[in-house]
Amino acid sequence: MDKVKFKKGDLVKVIAGKHKGTEGPIIRVLREKSRVVIEGITNIKHVKPSQDNTEAGI
Repeated sequence: MDKVKFKKGDLVKVIAGKHKGTEGPIIRVLREKSRVVIEGITNIKHVKPSQDNTEAGI
């Protein structure tokens, strides 16, 4: 992503993967990983069980 300058707020369209065809604004640019985070595309985080709660979930 050195030559192409993506900025927060730019409207982009996903061209590959599970969310192909989805459009949305960029909410975060990760230059070191050559990735962007797009609003409206889910970022699922796993919740690890604690000592009190032995059930894990999403």
